[in-house]
Amino acid sequence: MSKEALDHINANQTTWRQAKRGLISRPHELPQIGNLLHRRITRTFGLDEAKKPLLVWSVVYDNPQTPNSEYVYERRYPEGIEDTDKKDYVVGIERINEYATNYATKEFIRSNADFPVGKQAVTAYGAIADLLTYGVLLNGTYQVMRDLEIMANHQGLDYKTALLDGLFNHDFQSMNGIIQAASEYTGLHNLTELATEIGRRRFKKPDLGKWLGKLDTNKSDGPAKAAIKNCLISVAAGGVFRTPGVVEMSAGMIPFAAATNFVASDLYVDYNAVVNMKQPGLILNPEIPIKLAPLVAESTLPMILVAGSLLPFIAIHESIHHYSGSRDYLGFIPVSLIEKRITPAKAKLEGE
Repeated sequence: MSKEALDHINANQTTWRQAKRGLISRPHELPQIGNLLHRRITRTFGLDEAKKPLLVWSVVYDNPQTPNSEYVYERRYPEGIEDTDKKDYVVGIERINEYATNYATKEFIRSNADFPVGKQAVTAYGAIADLLTYGVLLNGTYQVMRDLEIMANHQGLDYKTALLDGLFNHDFQSMNGIIQAASEYTGLHNLTELATEIGRRRFKKPDLGKWLGKLDTNKSDGPAKAAIKNCLISVAAGGVFRTPGVVEMSAGMIPFAAATNFVASDLYVDYNAVVNMKQPGLILNPEIPIKLAPLVAESTLPMILVAGSLLPFIAIHESIHHYSGSRDYLGFIPVSLIEKRITPAKAKLEGE
């Protein structure tokens, strides 16, 4: 990797560390985990010259008082795309990129299991985590890509290598070849057409980008509104990569899962107590919460474990976003790296 390619990462990491922060938004670096992931990811995917990102975590995402980034990604469109297709293309290429990143995450987990029993267990973990993160939400896109993989395998084409070459090396020749080979069945001939078709058809529902975009903070938001939005997106998205050189994790889903379960249990018992006229409601009887605590704790623990178990998968996924980024591409997404001293949005690129 050239010195020029590293400058924006070094600058962003320095600016991120120097940003002024309040009491709530105060992320912490995870250097040991970051070093471990860096060694394993670069070895697994042959990325020897890659620059290590900062891996950080917080309960609420970083919302500093001063800009935390010197360079950000601006959206770019492939040559020759029609203006009427741009919106659909954006939806489709982002979904393909998330699918490919989860695919690489599963491959990383499988490749780094050190013994046979472990390989079976972590492969199962990767499949379940894939399902719980994007597998369900992007099921239509997953089905299209699975069909493409089946057709590629039937014709003796290396789907995995083509997908990973596109993700990390931004070499789409093999992927375009696979799409072209299936054109008799799909009517599609290259990656741009595939992305546009995915965005145009039912696969764009639900529109995650639009949904998360509404939660993302805007310059026009006041302090209170920005804080509420930041809390919501800290729960909805377990990890983000919008600051080149910094991967941020949020543990917001864990206390949210616990609180949601507690409130649900509280309301359930309170409702039954009132309806059955056996006990006054919890609000009226302060002794019930004390008696209820062991039961709530027992039912809350599995939810905390499920939410917490997704964090390693999400950390790898967001780290792979870093390693699949360059000055011209964020994985499969065409971008331009621009100098802009801001705090980047968490759910959208600049220039939309």
